[in-house]
Amino acid sequence: MANLGGGAEAHARFKQYEYRANSSLVLTTDSRPRDTHEPTGEPETLWGRIDPKSFGDRAVQNKPPELQEKLTKSRAKKTKRDAADPDLPRRDAKRRRRAASTQDVSVLSLTDDVVYKPQTKETRAAYEALLSVIQQQLGGQPLDVLAGAADEVLATLKNDKIKNPDKKKDIEQLLNPISNQLFDQLVSIGKLITDFHDAAASDAAGAPSGDAMDTTLDDDVGVAVEFEESDEDEESDFDQVPDDLDEDDEDEATELNGPGGMQMGGELDDDDLQNANQGLAVNVQDIDAYWLQRKISQAYGDGDIDAQQSQKLAEDILKIIAEGDDRDVENRLVMLLDYEKFDLIKLLLCNRLKIVWCTRLARAEDQEQRKKIEEEMATDPSLAPILEQLHATRASAKERQKNLEKSIRDEAKRLLNNDGAGADGARDRRAAERDMESGWLKGQRQLLDLDSLAFHQGGLFMANKKCELPPGSFRTPHKGYEEVHVPALKAKPYETGEKIVKISDLPEWAQPAFEGMSALNRVQSRVYDTALFKPDNILLCAPTGAGKTNVAVLTILQQIGLHMKDGEFDNTKYKIVYVAPMKALVAEVVGNLSKRLAPYNVTVRELSGDQNLTKQQIDETQIIVTTPEKWDIVTRKSGDRTYTQMVKLLIIDEIHLLHDNRGPVLESIVARTVRQIETTKEHIRLVGLSATLPNHEDVALFLRVRNESIFHFDNSYRPCPLAQQYIGITVRKPLQRFQLMNEICYEKVMAAAGKHQVLIFVHSRKETAKTAKAIRDTALANDTVSRFLKNESASQEILGTHAELVKNNDLKDLLPYGFAIHHAGMARVDRELVEELFADKHIQVLVSTATLAWGVNLPAHTVIIKGTQIYNPEKGAWTELSPLDVMQMLGRAGRPQYDTHGEGIILTGHSELQFYLSLMNQQLPIESQFVSKLADQLNAEIVLGTIQNAREALNLCKMVDKQMWSVQTPLRQFPGIPKEILMKLEKKELAWERYYDLSSQEIGELIRYPKMGRQLHKCIHQLPKLNLSAHVQPFTRTVLGFELTITPDFQWDDKVHGYVEPFWVIVEDNDGEYILHHEYFMLKKQYVDEDHTLNFTVPIYEPLPPQYFIRVVSDKWLGSQTILPVCFRHLILPEKYAPPTELLDLQPLPVSALRNARYEGLYSAFKHFNPIQTQVFTVLYNSDDSVLVAAPTGSGKTICAEFAILRNHQRAVSGESNMRVVYIAPIEALAKERYRDWERKFGEFAKVVELTGETAADLKLLDKGEIIMSTPEKWDVLSRRWKQRKHIQQVSLFIVDELHLLGSDKGHVLEVIVSRMRRISSHIGSNIRIVALSASLANAKDLGEWIGATSHGLFNFPPAVRPVPLEIHIQGVDIANFEARMQAMTKPTYTAITQHAKCGKPALVYVPTRKHARLTALDLCAYSSVEGGGTPFLLGSEDEMDTFIRGVEEETLKNTLKCGVGYLHEGLSELDQELVTQLFLGGRIQVCVASSTMCWGRPLPAHLVVVMGTQYYDGRENAHTDYPITDLLQMMGHASRPLQDNSGKCVILCHAPRKEYYKKFLFEAFPVESNLHHFLHDHMNAEVVVGVVENKQDAVDYLTWTFMYRRLTKNPNYYNLQGVSHRHLSDHLSELVETVLNDLESSKCVAIEEDMYLKPLNLGLIASYYYISYTTIERFSSMLTQKTKMKGLLEILASASEYAELPGRPGEEEFIERLVRHQRFSIEKPKYGDPHVKANALLQAHFSRHTVVGNLAADQREILLSAHRLLQAMVDVISSNGWLSLALNAMELSQMVTQGMWDRDSVLLQVPHFTKELARRCQENEGKPIESIFDLADMGIDEMRDLLQLSNSQLQDIIEFLKRFPNVDMAYEVREGDDISAGDNITVQVTLERDMTNSLSEVGPVHAPRFPKPKEEGWWLVIGDSSTNQLLAIKRVALQKRARVKLEFSAPAEAGRKDYMIYLMSDSYLGCDQEYEFAVDVKDGGGD
Repeated sequence: MANLGGGAEAHARFKQYEYRANSSLVLTTDSRPRDTHEPTGEPETLWGRIDPKSFGDRAVQNKPPELQEKLTKSRAKKTKRDAADPDLPRRDAKRRRRAASTQDVSVLSLTDDVVYKPQTKETRAAYEALLSVIQQQLGGQPLDVLAGAADEVLATLKNDKIKNPDKKKDIEQLLNPISNQLFDQLVSIGKLITDFHDAAASDAAGAPSGDAMDTTLDDDVGVAVEFEESDEDEESDFDQVPDDLDEDDEDEATELNGPGGMQMGGELDDDDLQNANQGLAVNVQDIDAYWLQRKISQAYGDGDIDAQQSQKLAEDILKIIAEGDDRDVENRLVMLLDYEKFDLIKLLLCNRLKIVWCTRLARAEDQEQRKKIEEEMATDPSLAPILEQLHATRASAKERQKNLEKSIRDEAKRLLNNDGAGADGARDRRAAERDMESGWLKGQRQLLDLDSLAFHQGGLFMANKKCELPPGSFRTPHKGYEEVHVPALKAKPYETGEKIVKISDLPEWAQPAFEGMSALNRVQSRVYDTALFKPDNILLCAPTGAGKTNVAVLTILQQIGLHMKDGEFDNTKYKIVYVAPMKALVAEVVGNLSKRLAPYNVTVRELSGDQNLTKQQIDETQIIVTTPEKWDIVTRKSGDRTYTQMVKLLIIDEIHLLHDNRGPVLESIVARTVRQIETTKEHIRLVGLSATLPNHEDVALFLRVRNESIFHFDNSYRPCPLAQQYIGITVRKPLQRFQLMNEICYEKVMAAAGKHQVLIFVHSRKETAKTAKAIRDTALANDTVSRFLKNESASQEILGTHAELVKNNDLKDLLPYGFAIHHAGMARVDRELVEELFADKHIQVLVSTATLAWGVNLPAHTVIIKGTQIYNPEKGAWTELSPLDVMQMLGRAGRPQYDTHGEGIILTGHSELQFYLSLMNQQLPIESQFVSKLADQLNAEIVLGTIQNAREALNLCKMVDKQMWSVQTPLRQFPGIPKEILMKLEKKELAWERYYDLSSQEIGELIRYPKMGRQLHKCIHQLPKLNLSAHVQPFTRTVLGFELTITPDFQWDDKVHGYVEPFWVIVEDNDGEYILHHEYFMLKKQYVDEDHTLNFTVPIYEPLPPQYFIRVVSDKWLGSQTILPVCFRHLILPEKYAPPTELLDLQPLPVSALRNARYEGLYSAFKHFNPIQTQVFTVLYNSDDSVLVAAPTGSGKTICAEFAILRNHQRAVSGESNMRVVYIAPIEALAKERYRDWERKFGEFAKVVELTGETAADLKLLDKGEIIMSTPEKWDVLSRRWKQRKHIQQVSLFIVDELHLLGSDKGHVLEVIVSRMRRISSHIGSNIRIVALSASLANAKDLGEWIGATSHGLFNFPPAVRPVPLEIHIQGVDIANFEARMQAMTKPTYTAITQHAKCGKPALVYVPTRKHARLTALDLCAYSSVEGGGTPFLLGSEDEMDTFIRGVEEETLKNTLKCGVGYLHEGLSELDQELVTQLFLGGRIQVCVASSTMCWGRPLPAHLVVVMGTQYYDGRENAHTDYPITDLLQMMGHASRPLQDNSGKCVILCHAPRKEYYKKFLFEAFPVESNLHHFLHDHMNAEVVVGVVENKQDAVDYLTWTFMYRRLTKNPNYYNLQGVSHRHLSDHLSELVETVLNDLESSKCVAIEEDMYLKPLNLGLIASYYYISYTTIERFSSMLTQKTKMKGLLEILASASEYAELPGRPGEEEFIERLVRHQRFSIEKPKYGDPHVKANALLQAHFSRHTVVGNLAADQREILLSAHRLLQAMVDVISSNGWLSLALNAMELSQMVTQGMWDRDSVLLQVPHFTKELARRCQENEGKPIESIFDLADMGIDEMRDLLQLSNSQLQDIIEFLKRFPNVDMAYEVREGDDISAGDNITVQVTLERDMTNSLSEVGPVHAPRFPKPKEEGWWLVIGDSSTNQLLAIKRVALQKRARVKLEFSAPAEAGRKDYMIYLMSDSYLGCDQEYEFAVDVKDGGGD
């Protein structure tokens, strides 16, 4: 490519000729990486290279030693190579390379033995036609054979001395008889070949013709001097790379690629492109005036040439290379120098221009002349780069390091499309390469050239150099070949004590497996004891046919025996895997084992390429027989540890395959199994079965076999000894070799004819018939055919009759002569017939392909392997047979029952003799081939990577799987539809989508076959079809959030779909070129009727594309895909964000800046505040402005808030302000943590309180507290009524922590309370200072303005600004299955800890759930003991740890703590949690694993944080969902120990597709958006109730205070706005308000009057008062009826919206189902995944006192905590309806919730230590049954002790309880009871007094051990009319010592005496309710 000038234009121009676009037009050149050892043309540093002692040593004119060495090496290499491969001339290699790869054998790449090479396009075409004719005659033969034959044929055709008939005869001798027609064809081809002249003749004449000279030159010198080349070649050479490259660089490249052959370079500039021969680039700086002379002296050797000669030569050379084209120059140089100087010639040719011009420059007399030359060079585009290189300077070391790394990264890209970025890139990189060799970057990682380490011969690699043959062997040379005979070995005599084991000696239960056998053979008997009675690993090496399968059966029986109990077998506890190398063998083993193991009810199944098993089938199978590749895939996916972990026995048959190219697969299987044993500590028995090997000890070591379990038997143990003949053919000419082989084969067959049957193996299907016919025809010609079949014998008769029935014509022709063929291409009946006839000895000679050796066991006395070359389609070349095949074929020689020995004959090339001799005489050591596949195997273990175009990849897989084309109708995937109908449908040209709209009748008409309509209609609607809808929300200007809703729209049928249908969800860009996101989606059968929501993020770029496409493709079905275009026409991206605050370089502020000794005492731990605290100090401590501090987690923001508290305190002390500080933490745990911390810190200064969530109690706390800790919800409840509550208005400082959680699920409450505080402040006209703390934000400016901070009070530091810098590593794991992915992450987690947390620094690991916390802790312990040895994570002493863990409740935790690994989750007891925390903080254990929720509210600073997985299971979506970014930031924040570390580390392991997303949001600040618009109803209702919002205008005004309002215009699309004008905004707000109010109106919470004014209704009041959702109150109101019973009450309670958020987890449903089954009340048609069903089940379990554990216990706790609010609301709803008995029931339900018992249980169960048994004993107490708690209280202490039989301390607990149990005296009177007329109000005055005589001074919380938190007791007073079941009055009472309460209700309308009931109901205790009857006389109202 001409030099285009640098820069972008050049690049653009280059792209237009991009290689891919034109690749079809050019020959591919060899883009081998450039060599890193060559000088590259820049000035180099001599630093470190010059030794001062060696100054002046260059004065001597001798050769530089490096060069000498290089020359010697390359010469040695050349001689070695030529010796190794004499058949490969130089020119040939070059041509091959040009044909793209050395494996491509083209017509031209023929060996020396071929005389004719076509010279023109026309003759080449004719020549190829000739070859194809010959191939038809000779069958599939290697190219050299065909070409040899072609030479002979051409020589005959071109010989004018003989006539045509004779020519035909000659040709027939070569090619078998040919028809006249074919001969005419050959003649006409011969005429087309015009450039054939008999080279042999010219050789004889001694005048080297062009062609002959050409080859000789090439052979000696290797410089391509081509005198006669075809025109085509000329052109292409000029278009492409000038053909001056030699082929030698292939070898040099491997030798010279110094640092392990890393491929550097790739963008060649113009002159480099010409010397793509990268080994030869000369550094321009090296060329001085005498460079050429020095090179000549080196080339000739100093002694051979004197200085004058070299000077003269140099001048001549300069003249030659200065002009002319390369060809010409090359020829002239060869004439001038001699042929041996090919290295020099090559160097000169490659660097022509450099040498000429640099020498000219160097010889320039003065500056002026030099300048002239430079100017001339600058104008010539081909010389400019040289000039640039001369002027180049060195980049700085740092730059080079960067460039080096960059070049390594870019290298792959560049190699693919020679990026043409001009000389600069190449120069920087070459500088870097030189650095590598000059050792500047010694610390760089070395890159290994794996190819050079692998054995290129693969399985044919032979490590031994000579082969010792058994005694009696001899060699005989013949003309053209050599024979080696090896006699059959005699069987070894029995050793002393060697016994044969009889089957009857086996244990009785093991005998059925050997039915039909009487005894084991010698091999099996020797192994018997170990195999059947020990669990040890075994390696058995024995010859083929020694019965290794029986040994496998013995080991299987050992495993089955372990699971035998009383003669019954438990087959569920184990799996056995049998790995066999070939599919044919797999099937054979399955058949064999199934039959033999049937008595044990063991299921044996095949798992191979075409036999997949479903999960269920795998569960039912005990023995899986599989191929190595398939098992490798299964274990790779580790998807389910489930069954790979149940494997207890792994049998690997033919393990000598390790030597074969499939060996690496076996190695990885064994390695994986061994690793599994090490990590899980569970033994898996490995059994290896192999042929006899010399180095079996190595294999045993690899299989972890102990010496006593290695069993090795040599060939003498072969059941039928084998005599071997090896025939090595020495003839050079391929064709003659071919003919000779046929002759020898015939002779060998004749030697056995009539005596024995012969089996001949050939290597292609065609060849079977060819060989068989050739032998038969030769026998006919020699009249020896009768030896095979005696005339009139029975066999002849039988064969004759069978021949009629045969389908195969060749076989028909051969059978009558006693010959037959067999290969996989024949019809099954034919194959079976042949097998039968051969077994019955009718067929004498059977010619077969290798399939017969593997799949079918047909032995013969004599086996001949005819030729060992086989065509390998993978490599597109002929290769040697694999050793395995040869052994298998020879294994068929000798029939154990008939023969004393068998005979094996191998016909091969002489060079291969050694190999096969070693192979068959156990002298071929097997070597590992693992390196050749190392990259793949590592890749499998790392499992990373994505596809660029998934569509094709997916479809291809599916097409292969279903064996159909994607253009065929998808209905082909359903079995049972007739072919004709499918064809009809495919002709219809109807789009597949259209079929969905047709009825079954229409389909029937369409195909004119009405009957099929129904079936087709069913199939069409069974093909998985999904409907999609997407909602797009922009998060930032570069990230879009997608919410994709998937609705299945097909009929699920278990037979067709199984249990799960997998799909790929792919988001593509507009052109379908890039995949922007992909994920795997599993549709499970049980959720087929539901909508599924997937949330993911996708990058977006500006300018905006018109659209993206979401494509959902089935992973199983062709034709099942849905595409949804997502249009961006109306997309508005959010506004650009303001830049973050810069961290100023200030002097750190000393603590003394607080100017107050008391305050300074709080911070005695350090002397200075950190930089962030320093920068915000002034605003916070010296002013009263509102402030937002946004900085990364862990940067000391809490202290910033403390500055504001101290400021407030200071002003309160001086009387300028009151002190009421409210601290809000969005997460309860955080509020608790801060409470503990500040209680300790500020307790002396101020009263620190924490709100409880019980309104009455909280109001008291608010009254006396000065620092009040709360969560948003608790503050929301209190502050809603701010107009009535003065304390709320008196807040002086409002601190909001973690304000960025505004965007999380519960963030709307946070937003509402902050808006409310701002509103109060403006309403009362006094300043409430707001201080907000948050993580780094992209849109902090909006938040700051919203809380009222000025620009001075807004600090938004970027994520990178941390007091302790944090290193973040994000690793993707590309495994779709969640559990498998989690499992795959344990090893990387362990590695991260050992790598990043050295020297015992603490490491904290976050996992999604408590289950994972436990498992991961165990895994880490296992890894540490296997790899670290001992307990590296235990930092204290073991004894000390033993004392610590005595008190630990959880067993697993005890075990992991001993290894130094603790774990934390909510399910652990408080004590355990505290202990682990203290051990971790105290540096006793190094590692702590915590469930993800523990990241909040537990101070766990660590040096390293590993986030192991970033997803958790979201039961509401039945899917795995990402952690919120906020949680991740919180986790990362723990990687900071400010005073101990100077940096923290964080490793995040996530699902690969999410990696980019996290990269973006963890390294950059993320934006916070409001989600208030989704949760507005309840807030609006509350504001209406308290009278803040009285009309719709108020409602809109209310919204303007929110953060949402500020963001509407900034990111309109996020909030579903289509524009940002004023109009858009007001319409949007009005619409929002309308919608919300209409919903509230329809649920009867709010009344709207005159379409404007708002009035709260009863339900709205209840919802607001009890802080429950309006939907819940609506549900209560509509579901409760007067007839509702306790069962109904429970169901209604469980249906509350508050419970809809309960998390569901995988695998929980069965548990809940069991719970439900055991409860008192059944549930109608329960969906066990439904959170409301779960709530119901857990409530009932609570009443029944069934213990639930783990996550369910946490859920139960949540359910109980909300239950009281809900029940109080329910009581209010019921009483509004006036239903008496139902209200009383609801109150009892409240008591049940508190005490955890049923209403019908004995009330005594509330007493401590009481059980049902004890309660029964009390009721049956003689004398006086004790039924109530008051009865118990009346007993004397001794009496009680006798009855209860409890210890003193237990009795003490009971007495304490009895003291606290409420004993209330109730008095009531009807006010003015004598004077009540109909219709008046009746007032009842009630006095309640508690009996406190023997109790405590204070009524404490309720005694309720089963309720999750302390509860204050509450009471209801109720008046009702029991006759009409009417509730008339109700009051809620909080009773301490005494209370007076008035109740009012209306008198009835009729006069007369009326009976009423008054009830006192507790909400906490059973058995203390009271009810009294009273009567009222109502006078007639009208009489007054």
